[in-house]
Amino acid sequence: MLDESSFRDYSSCFSEWGKQLFFIYFGLSKVGLSISAEVCGAVGLGLLGGSYMAESFRSELEAVPVLQMESALALGMNCLQMFRSVILPQAFSISVPAIVANIIFLLKETSVFSAISLISVVLSMAFGILLGMIK
Repeated sequence: MLDESSFRDYSSCFSEWGKQLFFIYFGLSKVGLSISAEVCGAVGLGLLGGSYMAESFRSELEAVPVLQMESALALGMNCLQMFRSVILPQAFSISVPAIVANIIFLLKETSVFSAISLISVVLSMAFGILLGMIK
């Protein structure tokens, strides 16, 4: 099982790679993997949204005081009861503004996806004109 420091390193690495929508589209084509703009946009926006949501949930779970966890354990709760009854309700109430902000950010980030798909459409039209398919 992962300890806390390796989990933190893994989550920060995932967060940074999830923010690279242009790398997914342009970088993978340089390596030789050709992915359509729609698939690239769906994967990229999914990774982007997932990485920001993971960061917000992680920060909200860390915002709950350790005293709350210790108190739940002192009352005889197991880990599942502690998270379900004590930690998650407090973390959820803290996380609502961050979740809404992340959803708004993800909606605004779809403009980057439209830029990628516009480039794909323009290049397809240019190749069609060069090959004589489009007059």
